[in-house]
Amino acid sequence: MSGRGPELRWRTFLMPFTDTPVRLARLRRDSVTTATAALVRFPPGWSRTACVAYASDEEFMLLSGELRMSGQVHRPGVRVRVPGGTPRRASSTPRGAVAVAWFTGDPGVVERLCRARET
Repeated sequence: MSGRGPELRWRTFLMPFTDTPVRLARLRRDSVTTATAALVRFPPGWSRTACVAYASDEEFMLLSGELRMSGQVHRPGVRVRVPGGTPRRASSTPRGAVAVAWFTGDPGVVERLCRARET
């Protein structure tokens, strides 16, 4: 026995409305609520200029790097909560980042909420 936990299964994942894939390792998914926890590796230069909103609440914490989102810069060690339906604008990781993210249910991108809230 190695004393280590199970190996993470990393996969390439293209987040909605982006051109550059991230690497994602699902840590847990509840079969009833569809709540999800995952590690996400953002490559240097990753960005999403489109305004998007997720259907479920999200919390995330950066483990390394920085994430710029909606005019704020998020750095390692600070837990951030984004309520479902909240517009996210101009997201990027100029030098790359690694984050752990928790969703309260299936994130399901709901782009139209951005448009509705902007008017």
